[in-house]
Amino acid sequence: MDWETLTAVLTLLVGGGGFLFYSQRKAGMEIANASALASEWEKLYREQKAEREENDTEVAQLRDEVANLRAEVASIRPYICYDIACQNRIARNKQTKTTEK
Repeated sequence: MDWETLTAVLTLLVGGGGFLFYSQRKAGMEIANASALASEWEKLYREQKAEREENDTEVAQLRDEVANLRAEVASIRPYICYDIACQNRIARNKQTKTTEK
């Protein structure tokens, strides 16, 4: 084998091997990118889920508070005098204020 044939064979082997290594490296980088992307989406999903659960508990507390306030208004409503010139209006307001203390 002469020197030119040997360099030609080595060039083919090294060149082809370089292409194979480049393909494997590229595939490895794509897998790493896909993995990083999946972990980011999972992180965002978990944050959004936690925020939604927090909002759900806050909404439930506010609904309970509204229900309690509506019950309080319903219990006070029979004592409300809608007539502006009503004589009992002042007495009822004083009565409810004294009972609240």
